[in-house]
Amino acid sequence: MTSGYLSDALRQRVRAAAGEGAEHFQWDAEGVVILGLTPVGRATIEAVRLNHEHSIAVRRNWVAAGWHPPSE
Repeated sequence: MTSGYLSDALRQRVRAAAGEGAEHFQWDAEGVVILGLTPVGRATIEAVRLNHEHSIAVRRNWVAAGWHPPSE
């Protein structure tokens, strides 16, 4: 069964990767682009389009407002 554009299996993998975020992801120097550190991280970024141009634009606004990046 699918839920939106993500299959249930992919959704579970994304949730698992998010729980292991420090291992798979980090922010770029500006704090607006998510970098994949492992094959799982890079695949997740592509599959879920985490660095879509609109997401990056929103994050830039959050940085300007002092809301982003999140504190670890």
